[in-house]
Amino acid sequence: MLFPTIRRKARIAWLCIKIAALRFSMAHEDGPTDLWKRMARRQAEIIRERNALLTDSEVRRIDKRRGLL
Repeated sequence: MLFPTIRRKARIAWLCIKIAALRFSMAHEDGPTDLWKRMARRQAEIIRERNALLTDSEVRRIDKRRGLL
C-alpha cells in the first residue's frame, strides 16, 4: 500500500473510534441535555469527515452490510 492510503485508512479508523466513544457517552447521558446536543453535533461533524474520506467501494460495502443495497 502507498503511504497516503495507509494514512487515509488510519484516519478513518481513528474517526470511527471517536464516533463510537461519542455514541457510548451519549447513551449514558440522561436525556437530550445541552451536553448531549453538543456531543450529537460533534458526532455528526466527525461522521461527515469520515464519509468524505471513504471511497465509493467502501461506501457500497458499508451499505451492503447495513442492508441498504
